[in-house]
Amino acid sequence: MYHSSLLSVVPLIATLAIAPAQAETYWVDDSCNGNLTAGDATITETLNFAARAGVRNARGSADTNQASVFKRLFKATQSNSTIVIPPGVMDGIGATTVSTDRDSADIRFYCDNDVTSETDGATARWQLVPDRVEDPDGSKNSQRTEPYSQEWYDQYNLMRRDRKVDAAYGWAGIQSLTAAQALMNSDTYAFYGLIAGLADRFIRLSIRPPDAVAGVLLKDPTIPQRKMRRGKVEG
Repeated sequence: MYHSSLLSVVPLIATLAIAPAQAETYWVDDSCNGNLTAGDATITETLNFAARAGVRNARGSADTNQASVFKRLFKATQSNSTIVIPPGVMDGIGATTVSTDRDSADIRFYCDNDVTSETDGATARWQLVPDRVEDPDGSKNSQRTEPYSQEWYDQYNLMRRDRKVDAAYGWAGIQSLTAAQALMNSDTYAFYGLIAGLADRFIRLSIRPPDAVAGVLLKDPTIPQRKMRRGKVEG
């Protein structure tokens, strides 16, 4: 359950994980009605997981559970000066708040399955970028056939779709990434946050290599329990 709820809002984690470490705002389009709503349990849980990852990440090697996960996902210890999650990134995701104004929101969610002009014509959000005169015949944007090779633009949000895609998806895929790839891969951050949230429920990833690779989770009552003070959760 936690896996699916976290990854359903991976765009939020992906965008903020490579953005400045600061609180952002998000807005949800009407196309998400019935699937995702502003401030619903899915988003709230996701933001909480990110915040908890920030707390556990700041503990460094003192949090043996999260340190082990960090090493598996980012191929380095947290003391490695070149392989680090920038301070405040996960905390910044956790502090994200809802906005009712699309134009001022930093993150915008759509559930239209990224419809394009190929299927929905001129009213579709994504339109094919016109061919460039200087591109040789056979390499023009409208002639490209390789997956992700065509360029599109979002006519309502004034942005282009980069040809670059995530290096890997899913638990099995992200473990094959290099450290540099992992630092820029949205699913890696999603799972890092997920495991931090599960630790608060006394659930951890197995440290036995074959089981860890397979994503085996174990109940562990020895994981330090969170403390509460004045109604707020502490690390």
